[in-house]
Order: sequence, then C-alpha cells, then structure tokens
Amino acid sequence: KKIINFLLLFALIFAVYSNSKRIHDTLFDISQTKIKNIVPISAPKYQEIVLKNSFVLRQPINSTCSDIEQFCTVFSDRFIKFNRNISKIAFDYLIIK
Repeated sequence: KKIINFLLLFALIFAVYSNSKRIHDTLFDISQTKIKNIVPISAPKYQEIVLKNSFVLRQPINSTCSDIEQFCTVFSDRFIKFNRNISKIAFDYLIIK
C-alpha cells in the first residue's frame, strides 16, 4: 500500500510540474521578455447585414462569433428569412420580434 501511495504521489507531482513548465514555456518566450498567446488569435472576417431599423447584424464567414463586435450571429439567414427584427427599448434592452 505504501508503494502504491508513493507512485500515485510521484505521478501527481510529475503531472503538475510538467504541465506548469509547458504552460510557462509557452506563455513566456525564453529569448524575449514579452508574453505570447497559447492559441494564436486572428480577427475573423464577417459580413454586415443592415436590418430595417438600421440595426447592424454581423455574420462571420467560415468562423464563429468569438472575437466579433456584437451583435453577431451565425443564423442571420434564418433571421432574415423569418422576417425578424431587433428593437432597442428603454435601458438599452434589445427585443427580437
């Protein structure tokens, strides 16, 4: 039982150390002092659709709405097909009809 506990403790320490070292090496370039992103982020391309009341709807092109200014949707074709509209009311609430 002591050997199993020792092996589990060793495996846990090794996993925590190796992952923290990997994250540190990825975030901080050893040759430079500036911080890098783990996942390279590039601004996605999108098309703007202007609705009846001049509300701008953004639809990403071959992407998601992750880094696009709001109001963004990947379902803009359905939105237009069913003649939906967006209205802004008091306190800047948005109503989708």
